[in-house]
Amino acid sequence: MKKFQRIELYLYFMVLSGLLLWDVFAISWEAVRLILPVHIIISLILLPASVIPFMLSHRELLHRSNRPVKIWTGHIFEVLLWSFLVSGLYLFLVGNTGDLIGRVAYWMHLWLTFPLTVALLCHLGRRSCFWLRSEAPAYRAVLASSLNFSRSRWFSLKQ
Repeated sequence: MKKFQRIELYLYFMVLSGLLLWDVFAISWEAVRLILPVHIIISLILLPASVIPFMLSHRELLHRSNRPVKIWTGHIFEVLLWSFLVSGLYLFLVGNTGDLIGRVAYWMHLWLTFPLTVALLCHLGRRSCFWLRSEAPAYRAVLASSLNFSRSRWFSLKQ
């Protein structure tokens, strides 16, 4: 697995664990007591250790790129990630105390999840680890068995 795919999976894990903490899902307090510390500890360790250095070293590529989609989504992703960092640190150090700043930090941390995920997927495009690749034999086998294709018919349909 390539470095950017590890970072992509890390970010999706953080998105998923953060969304599970949202009141809409109404998970039990026992689960929240487990998920919240894991979400905080992993973000405090992996964000400064891997994501931020990768993002800063990746900046030069954005300036040299001639693909406008990569440039725009990269910049949008960077702004969103720094917003996450600021709001997450505020929530970790101060918490959501119910005042205006606490609520803004909470909602900003929550709602920026969706544009961040879209920006990441658009930025990575086909390089994302979630795209089904035709050269991956495991995907072909799972799809062939689930769609009831015979092996010879599946390989004849291959593009």
